[in-house]
Amino acid sequence: MPQDIGSFSALAETNISGATAIQWLPKDGDKPLSHAEAIASELLGPLDGADGRVAALRRRLLDRDWPDDARIVPRLAPQVGVTHELTSREQVTDTDFTSNNWAGSTIAGTWAIAMGTWRVPAVSIPSTPAGNDGGWDSSSWVGIDGAYGSSDVLQAGVQQSVDANGSATYIPWYEWFAPEVDGSPAYIFQTNIENMPIEPGDEVFARLAYQNGQGFVMFGNVDRGLYFNIQLAPPPGASLNGNSLEWIVEAPNSGEPGTSLPRFTPVDFSVAVGSNADGTVGADPNTGDTTNISAFGRSLTSVTTAMDSLTVNYLDAGFFPLPGSAVFDHTTQQLAAVSRAPGNLDLHVLERPERVERRLLPAARVGGVRPHHPAVGGGIPRPRKPGSVRHRVRQPRVVHVLERPRRLELTCGASTNLTCINAEGSPVNTVAPPDLFPRPRP
Repeated sequence: MPQDIGSFSALAETNISGATAIQWLPKDGDKPLSHAEAIASELLGPLDGADGRVAALRRRLLDRDWPDDARIVPRLAPQVGVTHELTSREQVTDTDFTSNNWAGSTIAGTWAIAMGTWRVPAVSIPSTPAGNDGGWDSSSWVGIDGAYGSSDVLQAGVQQSVDANGSATYIPWYEWFAPEVDGSPAYIFQTNIENMPIEPGDEVFARLAYQNGQGFVMFGNVDRGLYFNIQLAPPPGASLNGNSLEWIVEAPNSGEPGTSLPRFTPVDFSVAVGSNADGTVGADPNTGDTTNISAFGRSLTSVTTAMDSLTVNYLDAGFFPLPGSAVFDHTTQQLAAVSRAPGNLDLHVLERPERVERRLLPAARVGGVRPHHPAVGGGIPRPRKPGSVRHRVRQPRVVHVLERPRRLELTCGASTNLTCINAEGSPVNTVAPPDLFPRPRP
């Protein structure tokens, strides 16, 4: 923790053994810190002034008019059995991985401080099946340890869940996960902060730190004007090695399919930085490894990084990149759409077990199927049965009608640009070069 702002003192014991609310004191002779000054100093510490994003965050914190009761003693509620540790990852490239529960950036090293700011995403019901609890659950958080062989992780963030009725809940939490043994504190599980309201769109910050064999968690909600800082006794078995930093969106409890990820708005960690204990070595997600959540035979997330920041996007129904050729089996999959050129629809397979209708540009090749029933003018033929999806196109298309197909192979050129549409026929995204978007049937 930063030494140039003084020392800390216990503010109050929390309602959980081992967790003490603290406040940092100015050095002897210095004037007391305002809430804005205390937050900026405690949150940024040796990171302060090291980067343009950090400097901008400091100015924003100092410009905020924090209320007199901004610093709280958190009221803690452990959720026994709820954890956020990383499951095994599959390496795709030197710096890209897939997992069934983590999406974000991880950085190997020897670290003591992790910090991030982001806006709480809004969540809603996705096209994928619900988890074992009948709903969909996610968390966005910042942490130290947990990857590259670590068996413990100190982390803090926000849980975002939605139930089968579409009702969403948002809960701040922290956790110092370590394998449970006799004497483990309650906070080895997700520990909710009951007296800090959170809503989607709120800007939150989290800082995790190791110092002198202790853990420190600082978390705040800028829009609600609330924050806290706590000191934690390490759980038995916690290494405090600091061998990774991470900024993560997660499906908790080991992830898919037991816990199913909801649809979420982009999670933009607008400031994502870390350092060793004295701030002489900095961490930048843009130089780390990225991980995406993969489940139901496809990627559910897409991670992009920039200097000291990253964004985690949810890949919605129908946007499922595959290699240049693929197999569609109507008994187990539905197909949303494929477009061979931006803005043009080449393929649209409907979810009907009796028949599949395909609309293709002549340049697309479909093995073993001969085109017939050409479309004329700027439209498509009227659907032959109720329930078909109509999609108007600007150029003539060829329609293929296959009675009770069991297997359909389709190949497009490697330079194909593809547009995915959702079930209502609205464009969702454009990518290149995959050519097929099969979707697991819910």
